[in-house]
Amino acid sequence: MNLCLRTKCLKSNILGSLYRYSTTTEVVEKNDPVLIDDSDETRAKDAEIEKKRNISRLSPAHFNVVNDRRPYEVPKSLAHLTVKYHRKMYGKYGMESGVNPSLCWPSKKDIEEKLEYEAVAYPFTIKEMMETAAKRRQEEKETILKRDRDIAAKVAKLDQWKKELNDKIAKKAAEVQAAKVCDDSLCNLM
Repeated sequence: MNLCLRTKCLKSNILGSLYRYSTTTEVVEKNDPVLIDDSDETRAKDAEIEKKRNISRLSPAHFNVVNDRRPYEVPKSLAHLTVKYHRKMYGKYGMESGVNPSLCWPSKKDIEEKLEYEAVAYPFTIKEMMETAAKRRQEEKETILKRDRDIAAKVAKLDQWKKELNDKIAKKAAEVQAAKVCDDSLCNLM
């Protein structure tokens, strides 16, 4: 019997403690206006707080770069007004850079100018350039073959030229010897 009485007491104590520690929440109406203070004073105060938080002593541009933000919101030099700079900013920071994405592609005028430049700078098509290169290589091969044939023909005649040269030298030596002999014979006659 004691067991039954105790369980009844425990149940009432648990229920009593749950009731005692529970709280009621007030229902928030959906139509209640939410007040957000966007006055200039609060904005200025927030800006001052952000400025005081920057204890790195970096310039604003460097601070923005370190924190993955665009370095300059307002252009500081002429370079910041170029299309190239805007493309770079859009490529690095995306939509947060505030750059119009249409600047990243060339305009029709740019495309026409580039096509005109390529037409003047590279007047031949790839096929024509390949044909001229093949012709040039063929002509170089022909000149090399012609020179090799000339050298081979001259090497073949080399033995004949040596023989002719030796005969000519021998003939001159014989003439010189004959002249010497004639001089000696004339000298002896006198």
